[in-house]
Amino acid sequence: DPCLPSEWEEVSVKRVFRNQIFNIKIIKEKGICSGVERVVCNNTTIENNIIPLQITKQENNVEVFIK
Repeated sequence: DPCLPSEWEEVSVKRVFRNQIFNIKIIKEKGICSGVERVVCNNTTIENNIIPLQITKQENNVEVFIK
């Protein structure tokens, strides 16, 4: 699970995986790091932490909300 320093509220990273671009933003909602609350990929909420390849595109926007 990602964890951010206490003074950070969010961080962004760009990752290329299997010739697809993933623009990933990790957002800390509650001020502590105690695990992933939810993952959203291309405006679709993911049931677990694994993004299914069938919903991905050439460029993807991913938001990871940590609690």
